[in-house]
Amino acid sequence: MFGILRNILAFVGLMTLLGLGVLFLLFSPWLLDKGMIQVADVIHSPNNEFIAVSYKDMGGGAAGYCYQKVAILKSESELEAVNDKRKYVFNTECRTIVALAWQDNETVEVSYTSGSPNYISVEMYSSAQDGAVNINYVHKL
Repeated sequence: MFGILRNILAFVGLMTLLGLGVLFLLFSPWLLDKGMIQVADVIHSPNNEFIAVSYKDMGGGAAGYCYQKVAILKSESELEAVNDKRKYVFNTECRTIVALAWQDNETVEVSYTSGSPNYISVEMYSSAQDGAVNINYVHKL
């Protein structure tokens, strides 16, 4: 009697482990995906105190995601900070063309041309997180 029960429990345990293994294989690309950052442009402020960085944030495997972003950093030594997904001041879809230009030491212009004439999704902030740099946006059609 206990032999049959032990075999049934062993079979249920084996099936559970196999099921968990399949779930891990299905979802591990999304769980383990750290994304990829591809820097497109780095522009120094006239006084070299700040840099404006445009970059692509991509990842997610087959379904994937791709965003075009802009970050304002204090110096080139902070360039690795673009990996921090909260540091950006501008965020849009990848097919958008973005150009950067400093207007003065505390103002950068972000111009963008949408990839779609009818719809564009944009997230933008009027200044860098510390408020030291103002951002002007120009949407070019």
